[in-house]
Amino acid sequence: MLFVWLREREEQAFWAPGRTLPWVSPEQPSYTGSDDRLAALRAGRPVDVCAGDLPAWAREGETTHWWGRATVTAAGVVVFYHDDGSRWLADNGL
Repeated sequence: MLFVWLREREEQAFWAPGRTLPWVSPEQPSYTGSDDRLAALRAGRPVDVCAGDLPAWAREGETTHWWGRATVTAAGVVVFYHDDGSRWLADNGL
């Protein structure tokens, strides 16, 4: 269910101006899509995302600090971990 949710959001971002979905609410903040994530989701490969980009129902009580990351598989397995900064830099084009 989470993997499908991520793929649908990524597909919506693909067609949005600037590939960014607008802020709707604290539960649905703005989101900028990624060609690499979209390709992985379409192929059913695991994706790595900021934990804060997951919907609240999927975070399992995890905090949403900038260093919080999650790997999500097509089978619905979510593995949370702390980023050393490299993924955040890559996500932000730095």
